[in-house]
Amino acid sequence: MATRFNIKNDLFKEFAVDRIFDVRVLSVDSSYRGRGIANELVKQSVALAKQKGFSLLKTDATGIFSQKIFKSLGFEVFAEQPYDKYMDDDGQIILPVEAPHTKLQLLYKKMCKGTENEQGKK
Repeated sequence: MATRFNIKNDLFKEFAVDRIFDVRVLSVDSSYRGRGIANELVKQSVALAKQKGFSLLKTDATGIFSQKIFKSLGFEVFAEQPYDKYMDDDGQIILPVEAPHTKLQLLYKKMCKGTENEQGKK
């Protein structure tokens, strides 16, 4: 699902970049949740991307909680795919997911040169 979604929503073309820092997975063991660990992991990813000279970060956020964390740190929604609209050829939902996790969001953060602030789409 995410691969097809990313091909359809080409950030390389949209932002005229030849590389993107991709935050692939954000997960914290349930016994450690609520301590700000996920927030800090994203902050560290942003810092690493900046250090390595990336101008664009992206993530495929599959759950509502990670979506909220990324947005709180300046990521913006580029596109989204509701899970209940992702169906096979017979009209059956491919990925039945329960609320509050209702959609995949492709989120991005554009880095300004020398700062971690995001910019809007072109």
